[in-house]
Amino acid sequence: MIDLKDRPDFGWNFLLGLSVVGIAVSIWFGFISPVPQLSWISKTRTSTLNPTVERANAKIADDLAQIRRQSWKVSSETLGSAVLAYLSGVSEKNSVQLTGFRTEKTVDVAKLTEAPFVVVVEGGFPDVVAFARKLEDPSSKLAVNLMQISASDTGPGRVTATFGLLGFLVKEPQ
Repeated sequence: MIDLKDRPDFGWNFLLGLSVVGIAVSIWFGFISPVPQLSWISKTRTSTLNPTVERANAKIADDLAQIRRQSWKVSSETLGSAVLAYLSGVSEKNSVQLTGFRTEKTVDVAKLTEAPFVVVVEGGFPDVVAFARKLEDPSSKLAVNLMQISASDTGPGRVTATFGLLGFLVKEPQ
C-alpha cells in the first residue's frame, strides 16, 4: 500500500496521468476512430422515415395555412380599429347597440400574438344571442372566451351582454 503522507506528489501525479489518459481516449473516439457507416437496415429505415417526415411537414404547412385564415392580416397597431370596425358591422346587422369596447395588453405566444378585447352590447335578448352566434361562427376571426348576459336598466326585454374576445396575429419570420 502506498502511503500518500510519505509521497504527497504521487497522488497529484496519478491524477494528472489519469486525466491525460482520459483526454487521449476522448480524442481517439472524437477525431481519430472512423465513423461507422450506415448498414443496409439503417438505410431502409431512413428511407421509410423520409415519407413520414414529408407528411409531417405537409401537415404543418396545412395547419399554418388554416391558422393564417383564422388570424388577422393587419399590424398589431391597427388590430384594435379593425376589430372595432368588424364588431360595428356585426352589431348593426343584428340590431344591437355596441356600448363599450376595450382593448387589453397583447400576449406573445410562440408564433402568435394574442390580443384580448372586451365588448359590451345592449339589445333584445334574441338579437344579443344572434350577435353571439355570429361571433362564435367558425369563419369569424375572433374567439369568444367570456359571455355574460344581464338584464338592462334601459327598458323591458333588453339585456346587456359583455363578451371577452381574442384576436390572433401570426408573427412572420424576419
